[in-house]
Amino acid sequence: MEMADTRQFLRQPAHPYTVGLKNSIIEIGQRDRQLSPIPGMAPTLTEPPKSCSFASRCPFATERCRSELPALREISPNHHVACHRAEEVLAHAI
Repeated sequence: MEMADTRQFLRQPAHPYTVGLKNSIIEIGQRDRQLSPIPGMAPTLTEPPKSCSFASRCPFATERCRSELPALREISPNHHVACHRAEEVLAHAI
């Protein structure tokens, strides 16, 4: 869903799933921080959706996300993401 060099991937995630993964990790020195798990269940691998596989669990999802598979596209040099709303995800910098 997202490809970038490690530093950019961790500092500027552009896919809601990447943001969710990042927010579900407690870093050293943040013992008091509560985890923010990704809600819902992942889709079954035997019957993958024909649209964005993260749409049912995504806070940014729209009808387009539920009906159209996003293409992998370059949003900045060497940073590719398959999300219709990647620019909005970056703007929110969760």
